Amino acid sequence: MEYKAVQNLVTQLMILVQLLSRNTTLEPLVLVAQEAENVYETEYTRDSVDNKITEYLDILFYDNSHISVIADPESYTLEIIPASSQDYAGERLITIKKKN
Repeated sequence: MEYKAVQNLVTQLMILVQLLSRNTTLEPLVLVAQEAENVYETEYTRDSVDNKITEYLDILFYDNSHISVIADPESYTLEIIPASSQDYAGERLITIKKKN
């Protein structure tokens, strides 16, 4: 893996950790993986860990401050946006998109 790819992943992780650390309640985080036409959604709270999440997102949440991303940074990007739909009001969407 190239140095720049590792540096980009570290930067994304630092931003992700900072944003998650601001979420002081146990509200669920909605994790969305988008690849081509397929969209998978799974809800987790910060305190729940399910290794099956790697089947969808290649991302593991261990606790409030420790995040491990095993997705290929050359192939995936992370986006963190506030949820806009009423279904997810007040929650964050963490989106992992496969690059073209």
